[in-house]
Amino acid sequence: MNTVTLISWANKLHKTRCYNIYKTARYLLCYLFSKKVLQNNVEDAYSLLNSYYPKPDSTCLGNNVINEPKYDLQIIVPTYNNEKYLEECINSIISQKTTYKWKLIIINDGSTDNSKQILNKYTDIPNIEIIHSENGGLSSARNIGLSNIEAAYITFVDSDDTMPPNTIQHLLDCAIKNDADIVEGSYYRLYDDRQVKFNHLKNEQLNSSSKLIGMAWGKVYKSSLFKNIIFPKNMWFEDTICAFFLYHSAKRIFTISDYVYSYRIVTSSISHSSSKKMKSIDTIWVTDLVLKEYSKLNLPKDRSYHNTVMKQIILNEKRLCKLPIDVQESAFIIIADLFEKYCSAYASDKRYHDLNKFLLERDFGHYKLYCRTH
Repeated sequence: MNTVTLISWANKLHKTRCYNIYKTARYLLCYLFSKKVLQNNVEDAYSLLNSYYPKPDSTCLGNNVINEPKYDLQIIVPTYNNEKYLEECINSIISQKTTYKWKLIIINDGSTDNSKQILNKYTDIPNIEIIHSENGGLSSARNIGLSNIEAAYITFVDSDDTMPPNTIQHLLDCAIKNDADIVEGSYYRLYDDRQVKFNHLKNEQLNSSSKLIGMAWGKVYKSSLFKNIIFPKNMWFEDTICAFFLYHSAKRIFTISDYVYSYRIVTSSISHSSSKKMKSIDTIWVTDLVLKEYSKLNLPKDRSYHNTVMKQIILNEKRLCKLPIDVQESAFIIIADLFEKYCSAYASDKRYHDLNKFLLERDFGHYKLYCRTH
């Protein structure tokens, strides 16, 4: 049985009434035996996590140069040692049929394979800029692409992914017609040459960002959203800035049902290989960073903000659940402390009320149960 079939059966099972009853009963039974209140000191928790993986010196705040737009769309493609898929990615972009003007910036992040030779094939195309830099990681490469913004809108494409036909036209038709800050489309996940669809069912304006995916790709952003924002360097999970800073800066958010991105599942990528690596602690460091810097931008701390924080807390637990228990407990103490300082005064949706309580009570056991079952 292949991966696509397993996903299909799992989705069907999760929608059945019997499964929901079983899930509720299991949660209630486990709840009786799960309470575990921690008394750990916050400073000790920071010290322990730093001993496993030190907190990088980084920031999400920076001033990008935004010029009068010469283009409708600036496409930023970082690449590192991705010779296998690079040409397919670039060709999917330059073959787009559109009435809009676009510029493609490809940042070769110190590749040591044949990426440079592949990129040399595209140097004579007028609206492609190729930048070769020393290896600094995905965030550094994206920030290079953001350092000189010449378009009204920005989009990101990873170099092992592709743009389906008419992507630019579909996204910008909606963005420009509605003066949108963000427009996100549907996307494919590519498993061993099979595509699984993840779609927005209709074209609509959203009241909040809750329906948007957390990754940077698959959407266009008004370039002004990046005026004071950069991706945090030397950290995994850099896309966290999207949910916190970009989505909450946006006033007009739209989704469209058209498929605008094909996301290749590469088992060696960070999102699929990080679960047992100590650098996964970056999920705590990046949460610490965005919560502390969020207030500096005078962004709203409303229900939507609180919901974003709660989603991040659940995601953190899932990223760290295979690491040693002392790491998980210290991470929880830090997150509970951050939550109390930056979030506890704001209302969240009802589904997060139990998690809110567990964090304030430092109840690690029930927090773990909640995150594993939600």
